[in-house]
Amino acid sequence: MKIVRMAAVVALVFLGGCNPTPSPAMTGTWVFTLSPTNSFSTVQITANLTQQASGVSGPVSLAGNSGTCSTTATMSGAVSGQNLTFIITQSQSTIVTLSGTANTAFTSASGNYTTTAGCLQGAGTGTWTAVLQ
Repeated sequence: MKIVRMAAVVALVFLGGCNPTPSPAMTGTWVFTLSPTNSFSTVQITANLTQQASGVSGPVSLAGNSGTCSTTATMSGAVSGQNLTFIITQSQSTIVTLSGTANTAFTSASGNYTTTAGCLQGAGTGTWTAVLQ
């Protein structure tokens, strides 16, 4: 009887470690759409991100509806659970600060943003959505 119980305990321990939950990652190409609060135009950001531990970084390409914001910059930030915080920098200046949450599969995300400088300064504040390509 002891051998059967011991075998059952070993089997449960083994099965518990057999299918670990994968860690979600922001690694990949993400397309962010920024929708300013006081405007109908949007800004699209394509980011090629790499996540290492909780840190995320990568180059981004910016494009506004008017075409006046076509440029490159860098995104960096952190992931804590499903919570996201990012900054976009250009010429060593922060031009956008984003915060939000990702879905559990890390295939989409959304939140709020604030622009401070650069070609996106006129976008002010608003909401953003992102989709993993």
